[in-house]
Amino acid sequence: MSKKIKNLTKQHKQKFSKIFRHFFSPLQRKRPTIFLLVWLLFSRPPANGQTNRSPSAETPPPVTVAVIEEQRVLLRPGTGFTGPTPEPEASKQGTGSDAKAIARWDVVPWQEIQGDFNVGVVAFHINQIESVSFSVNDGPWQVVKEATRNPETNVVEYWATIPAADYPDGLMEIRAIVKPVIGISRVLQGEIPAWKNSNATTTNGEQSMWLFANPRKTFVSKEIYVNAVNGDDADAGDSERPLQTLKKALTLATQHDGARIILMTEGDYCPDNITQPQFINQRWITIEAAQGLDRNRVQIVGDSNKLRIIPRISRLRWRNLSFRPDTFAYINEQQPVIPCCSWFDHCLFEPLEFEVDEITPWRGNVYSTDCELENFVYGFTDQELCRNCRVKDTLDAFQRSRLVINCRVDRMRASSLSVKHHPDIIQTWGEMNNVIYYGVSGTEIDGTQILFINQPLVEGPHMTDAAFVDIKVLNDDPKGKPPFSQLQGFLEHAFFRNVVTPNQSLIFRTDVKGVNFFTAKNVVFEKCRFFNRYPPTKIPKGVIFR
Repeated sequence: MSKKIKNLTKQHKQKFSKIFRHFFSPLQRKRPTIFLLVWLLFSRPPANGQTNRSPSAETPPPVTVAVIEEQRVLLRPGTGFTGPTPEPEASKQGTGSDAKAIARWDVVPWQEIQGDFNVGVVAFHINQIESVSFSVNDGPWQVVKEATRNPETNVVEYWATIPAADYPDGLMEIRAIVKPVIGISRVLQGEIPAWKNSNATTTNGEQSMWLFANPRKTFVSKEIYVNAVNGDDADAGDSERPLQTLKKALTLATQHDGARIILMTEGDYCPDNITQPQFINQRWITIEAAQGLDRNRVQIVGDSNKLRIIPRISRLRWRNLSFRPDTFAYINEQQPVIPCCSWFDHCLFEPLEFEVDEITPWRGNVYSTDCELENFVYGFTDQELCRNCRVKDTLDAFQRSRLVINCRVDRMRASSLSVKHHPDIIQTWGEMNNVIYYGVSGTEIDGTQILFINQPLVEGPHMTDAAFVDIKVLNDDPKGKPPFSQLQGFLEHAFFRNVVTPNQSLIFRTDVKGVNFFTAKNVVFEKCRFFNRYPPTKIPKGVIFR
């Protein structure tokens, strides 16, 4: 064949070239597509599941990013919701068909977004979640079928992307419909309720997510600078003429709906006992350390008389700061005169030494993200959202919070305490609905009860729709104290999955009388491991192990 080709006449060569261009030139124009298809075809792993270890000639083209981009669920805007979103009919019949989906937003509300922003919902059900659908301002509903890792939060959840550039500047409302395979859907919609200072009255997560689209930068946060060393409260508060006190900066911030108070120098900053003005703001007022400062050296402190620090601002964000809560009681009033919300972001709570009669400053609707807390009686309590936080040397780590995600306890040594108090990793009591503890770990722990769930206290309140998922805590107390985790009272639709406490038993309190007697409906344990193992004849009615 090669000799024949060599002997082709010039005319034959031209004819061959013409035929080649005729058939293959369209493919040349689609060369990137062909290369992509060829790469995808030959990069598949062998059918038996073994990895192909033969070295490749060159690094494959970076098509992964493009594929991921195509798989993102994008939320397009609508013109605004005009009424409630109806709840879908309960799906199918069977065990758990009367149980409602457990779901909460993994997002701090009222943020400003300028680029693409991922909103996520953490959701569970004893019969699994079929889908989570999202809509912004009554725009097209987009369905998410699978929980995947959200790069915004690093949490495996149901999420979608809001391309802010597609939206006009202003407040947006995001709703979600969480549908189980079998059971009752949960619709997250409506206004976020105001917080009241009561253990029995808390928000339940069944609200819309509210964010501010700001791609065109209509919303500009007023920047107020504070220099504790060289500032002057008589100055304007800009970067060239900073104020001296945080109290003056907070007063100035109430003239703007949305502000940034930037602490320029290391040192102690005291908001003082502020009682005026009362300011209901829509956008967060943020207090933060200047870029480059060590948060350990920029401290928020109280006065020597332990007066309450009361900045009466409805939405206040503390970012990249250190707190000395042993010097004051609370950041917000015990009985707030206005709806108040606090967001602690990348903050450190650490007194000089363990203080038994001091507690951390949790009041109002509280959101904590990427924070650390040490040496307190209580850790993160009464939280609407506690994500990526760390606790060390406390008596109770996560107490009566609604959503705790990807948090850890580094050390909890009850044996070294000089006070009589049995610590708990997770403790709940009273009426609690729609609760999620997801991804909680702990090491270097002794004398600590890992789960103390649903202590009723009085007749009536109980826990409904609760999920405890991916919890692994190692109690290494050589004496095995306390000997158990415990469930009390009435639990309805509680889902425990991948809960591992290998050195601690779990008991159902059917040995007590009154409100603490354990009763259950749709309580499921899936792939859990405790020190003890219940024989089938000892498992209470309403509890299923699988």
